[in-house]
Amino acid sequence: MFTHCKILLLLCVLGPIAWGQQVSISYGNEALLLEEHITGSKPLSLLFFHYNGCPGCVEMEKTTMRDTAVIAFINNHFNAYSINTLSKNGKRIREYYKAGPQPVFIFIDANKEEVHRVCGIFPPAVFIEHMKTALSPGNTLKAQTELLPRKAADYRFLERYVRDLHVAYTLRDSLHVIKKAFEAFPESMYADSFFTRFFMDFAVYEQDRILDFHSKPYQFFMNDPGPLYKDFDSSRVAYVMCQIAHDALQKAEDNSDEKEYLAAMSVIKRFWRDNVYMVLDEEGDAVGAVFHYYAPLQAERSYQLFFRKDTAAYNRLEAEFFEKIKDDYEALYFCSAIMKVDGNTDERESLERRLKYATQGAALQQSSQMYAFKSAYEYLLGDIEAARQSFGHIRKKAMKHTSMEKVVYEQLLPKLGKGKQKQSG
Repeated sequence: MFTHCKILLLLCVLGPIAWGQQVSISYGNEALLLEEHITGSKPLSLLFFHYNGCPGCVEMEKTTMRDTAVIAFINNHFNAYSINTLSKNGKRIREYYKAGPQPVFIFIDANKEEVHRVCGIFPPAVFIEHMKTALSPGNTLKAQTELLPRKAADYRFLERYVRDLHVAYTLRDSLHVIKKAFEAFPESMYADSFFTRFFMDFAVYEQDRILDFHSKPYQFFMNDPGPLYKDFDSSRVAYVMCQIAHDALQKAEDNSDEKEYLAAMSVIKRFWRDNVYMVLDEEGDAVGAVFHYYAPLQAERSYQLFFRKDTAAYNRLEAEFFEKIKDDYEALYFCSAIMKVDGNTDERESLERRLKYATQGAALQQSSQMYAFKSAYEYLLGDIEAARQSFGHIRKKAMKHTSMEKVVYEQLLPKLGKGKQKQSG
């Protein structure tokens, strides 16, 4: 009885001390990474690249990097280094490893050679799986890259490699790998969910059209979209199918290929669903948007003008289109957007049409952004006095945090700013 009481007393005294201890990742001195070799006790090192003010970095530091299972896994398997990329040493290390968007986690060996990397925000369990991959010599990005020449026909290997490059945020530098993967898939797999997911994720990758209009997978789903609709909603299917068809439409117009134009237009008429397609990541979060306002109507309008030379039909369709967007400021904004004033080669018809949208947008909301577009079109059409008047409505401060408008404003400033003489068209 006395012994039990003594043990209980010790637990009461020591327990709060043990439980109150803060468990954390054992980070080494980042300066060691500037030496020729890593001298840590473990074969691999984990480099956590971050900086103050990076939202994703803060979220990882407050959540996953404080998870006890994650901390234990890192301390048991890696020499860990926390790299502040705003510090002097941090900048050098970041440049050496070409660490782009952050947070990024790069795994290196004792010779400072990269073996694996992942980029982004991960829940604890997922992050641990990524770290296990880094510890598996045959599955790392380094190993996959070395295997690539011998795996050109292995679509399952290529599918995984593409997804790993995507998670590492290095896929944009390896777009040819996606194309290799699409070529490796046998047509017998096209209707399988394994392939439809790959098609929907990578046929259009961050606005890059990996597949073209005549590629076998695209033609397959153009004729039989059923497998896509089985796993994805019609809006997301429309986004992928219409992006590729829209490119074909532009090329057909550039090449005066009426047959090709009609084929692409038929796809847009069949698949188009929404004026705005939200671009989603793998978790379903919106990471961008693509604007295709009444795309079938716009395609038909251009067809009547460019191929049929039917001005009456063009004017009728344009009036119908304008009626649909005239009270929608966002639609007017994106339909009148312009970035290039210097060296602009747009047709007069296009300039006049978009000036109409910009003028209507400025009437709805007297925004500096819309006046920048309006001024640009007036300048390009030779109405310098009108361009100056529109330019005078622009507030310089309003341009500070814009993208397209700021580019236009800076091109117009030397032409229409104070002290400039009137110019002829």
